[in-house]
Amino acid sequence: MKIEILETLTPVTEESPRLNGRLTLQDAESGISPFRAYFHESMFRGGFNLFSKEAREEAKGHLIRAIAACEHLKDASFLLAVCWQRDRYKITDILRPKIKQWALEPEYRAFRFEDGIYQPEAGGVMLGDGLRILGREEEYRRHTRSMAQFLKQPPQLDGFSIRELYSIVK
Repeated sequence: MKIEILETLTPVTEESPRLNGRLTLQDAESGISPFRAYFHESMFRGGFNLFSKEAREEAKGHLIRAIAACEHLKDASFLLAVCWQRDRYKITDILRPKIKQWALEPEYRAFRFEDGIYQPEAGGVMLGDGLRILGREEEYRRHTRSMAQFLKQPPQLDGFSIRELYSIVK
């Protein structure tokens, strides 16, 4: 099964996390675990443009390479990621849940990448807006019946106007 959904997120309140995009990807041919990634506004200050096909492909490739290069992320049921930029570094925080049964409470393990390189010593650090949105993802996961539903139907998020740029589900 292939799922690829790219959406823009526009915060509509001052309290909304400062996120501007979301990518959901499941592609058996890629050889990586399915994931949903959020893009923080700091990526856009660094020149990232979600509306540019080249930038979208670069961001997707960056995520795929980081996930593929980290042995700890292989064979996960799914991954959640937050991409952001600090100074000149593109940072990707990835959470890997350990799920025994979909309806049960999972344990999450955090992984940090800076410019695509795994940083094992930084695993406990995460952007505050990232924590906020990942909590919402876990709440949403608990209301879905399966991983397929979770991936095919990303959550509607209070505090955001969401617009789908494209969707491939086959």
